[in-house]
Amino acid sequence: MQYLHQLETTGEIYSIHHQFKARLASSEWRGRFRARAKQILRERQQDDEKISMEQLIREMVPVGRECVPGELKSDLIRRLESVIDDKDDKDESARSATPTGNEK
Repeated sequence: MQYLHQLETTGEIYSIHHQFKARLASSEWRGRFRARAKQILRERQQDDEKISMEQLIREMVPVGRECVPGELKSDLIRRLESVIDDKDDKDESARSATPTGNEK
């Protein structure tokens, strides 16, 4: 939770989110996602089975995650890890620079 707060405070989360959305839009994610949704709807229609929006969403959430290119996921994780590591390094530096009160 502290990392999320750090990301929000620095504005880094918005930068990461914007970059992720832009890269996702330029990938084939939307086309694969849309094709899978149409496939599900066609299958249900052939079986004369109705599907609610809730059911479709429940089925499509895992598909959406699977369709995100692996390289994009890896880059996102690396960027988040980098922010976390930087924060941990800064916290460690601050702790070591703070007098403990035991020095004379």
